[in-house]
Order: sequence, then structure tokens, then C-alpha cells
Amino acid sequence: MTDEVTAFLMFTTLCSAFLIGLMLTYTRRLNRLRATVAVLSQVNDMVPHRAPTRRD
Repeated sequence: MTDEVTAFLMFTTLCSAFLIGLMLTYTRRLNRLRATVAVLSQVNDMVPHRAPTRRD
């Protein structure tokens, strides 16, 4: 019985570590994406935009 409990605890620990790793990876990617969007928004604000012509 103790071998089964030990195996279950190891499995649970490995799955938890894997999920924590995925969450950290996606958090980094999301922060990088937010930083990129912020920089591109600043660049977009610098570019002059012409108003579209009105169509009657």
C-alpha cells in the first residue's frame, strides 16, 4: 500500500510541477505580448493618419 501511495504522490507532484511550468511560461508570453502591444501602440500614435474621405 505504501508503494501505491508513494507512486500517487509522485505522480501528483509531477503533474503539479508541469502545470506550474505551463502557467509560468504563458505568464511570460502574455507579459511579452502586452509589452509589444504597448510599444506598437506608441509607434502607431506617432504615425499621422489621414481621415477617410466621406462618401455621400
